[in-house]
Amino acid sequence: MRSAKPIKRHSYPSFQRGSRQVGDAEENSVAALIQTPVWGVEGARPEIFYLRECIVVVEVPVKQDGSSVLRFYAGVQPDHQGRFLREIQQWPDDQLERTHDYIQWLFPLNEPSGFNIDAPILNDEAISRFRGNSSLRRGLQTSLIVMLAFYGLEMRGTVPLSVTRASSFTERAENWVTPSNHNHLRITRILKSLRLLGLEAEAAAFFECLADIHHGEAQKAQPGISAETLTFWQAALMNYSDNG
Repeated sequence: MRSAKPIKRHSYPSFQRGSRQVGDAEENSVAALIQTPVWGVEGARPEIFYLRECIVVVEVPVKQDGSSVLRFYAGVQPDHQGRFLREIQQWPDDQLERTHDYIQWLFPLNEPSGFNIDAPILNDEAISRFRGNSSLRRGLQTSLIVMLAFYGLEMRGTVPLSVTRASSFTERAENWVTPSNHNHLRITRILKSLRLLGLEAEAAAFFECLADIHHGEAQKAQPGISAETLTFWQAALMNYSDNG
């Protein structure tokens, strides 16, 4: 058995100890071996998790063929820092703000990140899996809802879909409706990813809300969202209308 290279340790009491017998020496280093099936990702190979005293020690190589992000969104593989999708989706606002290497996993693209060299890169097969798998798209939609709440916005299930200001908007806007804010780049990625992976209606609704916010800002002496930023957001939709 090869040794596990730990990236991050998490305590998961709900994991069941494997039934395979191990020797005393092996018991001291690896308590059990579990192969976790990949739900919703046809043909994906299972990851191997090593348990030691109920501590999960994971080795997660980031494959640039899209398989890592498929497993991440299937809920069976963490990101390069050992964080699972469900964990990130439950972070409080301050953690979403101060952490900068998760957004590339929540909203993956088919191009390298200029800020996170460990970010996964989607290939055509991974994009096709997302666009054809409703479970993966629901996970992506949940990530969008999390980020909308972070921005003080909310999705409404109207026909067509709409994104509107939530009751928290005035407070939350202080965090991102400011000139040259790093969240503007995040939003560009979010729009690109949504359009690329099959959530075109959600992307369009988000952009319409952003355009409305920009219209209000444009009346101010120092707008919190520049015209150039709005142009980037609009281009994110246009350039990804045919899968990039």
